[in-house]
Parts: sequence; structure tokens; C-alpha cells
Amino acid sequence: MPEPSLAADSRNFLVALVLIIASLLPIVNPVGSAPMFLAMTAGSSGVARRKLATKIAINSFVLLMGSLIFGAFVLKLFGLSVPVVQVAGGAVLCALGWNLLTNESPPPADVTPLPDDRALLRAFYPLTLPLTVDPGAISVAITLGANHAHGVERVAVGFAAVTAPMSGRLGEIKVHVGSLVQPNATLPMATITQIDPIDVAFNVPEREVQKLLAAQRAGPVPVRAHVGNRIIDGHLTFIDSAVDSAAGSLKAKAEFE
Repeated sequence: MPEPSLAADSRNFLVALVLIIASLLPIVNPVGSAPMFLAMTAGSSGVARRKLATKIAINSFVLLMGSLIFGAFVLKLFGLSVPVVQVAGGAVLCALGWNLLTNESPPPADVTPLPDDRALLRAFYPLTLPLTVDPGAISVAITLGANHAHGVERVAVGFAAVTAPMSGRLGEIKVHVGSLVQPNATLPMATITQIDPIDVAFNVPEREVQKLLAAQRAGPVPVRAHVGNRIIDGHLTFIDSAVDSAAGSLKAKAEFE
């Protein structure tokens, strides 16, 4: 029987989360990008910078998650392989690093305050792409999505799994692949019969009710069932309070393990 438990789902989610953060955080490096962000928004108001930081965080999350989830499909669409993307991303990073080392620093320009509307227009380009999420980060995200696709799918399927609150014997399955399943549907997905422990309902003659109630007040009432050549021991769990006048009996239940 598979183990679609909450503990397994949480463990898979944490493993995937730690792997993604450990791989992308050194590449994105938000602490190292902070001085460039301050330089490119010099003269802007504090309110505009806070709005920009929020927009950049949202844009970066969408870009990285899109590359992580859909990157492998895009590669298949264009017939590219993951090593090609890794080499291309590394080459772009090397080129950018070489330009930073060899280019002379331009003289400091006069800082003119940017209106808030013009500053917000820079949220995606160049502050998100390529300043925060560069081709190297996108390459790493695509590689993670392609090499660990099964782990990501396990996490997604784990949180979408429907787990029965008990174990037992599965009866007729009422839904199939492609069927619409809703929380308030009148048609059950399947029927599970609990067999360990199992409850058995039976009738007690009216003349035996007083003895049964007295025994129940004294403590647990043992019940013995004969199934073929087997004898199964259990205990009484329920006695109805109303007597069936037509049958002259009382309903009771016992639990067998």
C-alpha cells in the first residue's frame, strides 16, 4: 500500500525547497545586488524604493518558478538539452564577469531624483532581469526542473492526494481517470470497509436486556463470535435505548479485532 501520508509529503516538500534555495540563493545573491539597486535608484524616494523592491521580489519569484516548472518543456519544444543551457548560462556569466573586470569605471554622473512613476517602470527591466535574475539563475532553475522533475511532481501529487482516514478493504470504485471530483459530490469516490477492528450489529432479545445492562455497568462485556470453525473474541460497545416492539429485541454493537 502506498504511503501518501502528510509526513512523506512534508519531507519531499522540504527536500525540494532546501535544494532549490541552496542552488539559487548564491546565484541570485540579493545581498550583493543591494548596492547596485541603491545606485540605480539613487534619488528616488523611500516609498518608491519599497514598491520597487516588492515588485522585483514578485517578478523574480515568477521568473524562477516559471523556469523551474516550464523550463524543461521549453527545452523539449526547441530541441535543446540541459547541458547546452548550462554551457550557455556559464558563458554569459563569464562574459559579464570579464566585462566588469576589464571595463573602466565611468565617471560618477550627477544624480537627479527620479519621479516615482519612472522608477517603477524599471521594476522588470533592468532591475529584475538581468540585475536580480540573470541568465545564470535561469539556467540553474531550468536545470533543477529538468533533473529533478520527478521530485517536483511527487510534491505536487502528494498535496493533491486524497487519503482515507482508515484502512480496510476497498469496494467498488465510482470514479475513473478524467472524472470530475468535488468536495460536496453526492456520489462517493469509493467505499472502504474497515476490517480491523470491525463492528458487528446484532439484536438482543428483550428478556436478556436487563442482564446485559447489569453486566455493562459492572465493566466491559465480552462478546464471542463463531465464524465457521473460528472463534473471535470482542467486547460490547453499544446498546440501543429503544426496544423494537415488533421484533421484541434491542439493537447492540460489538467490536472485534
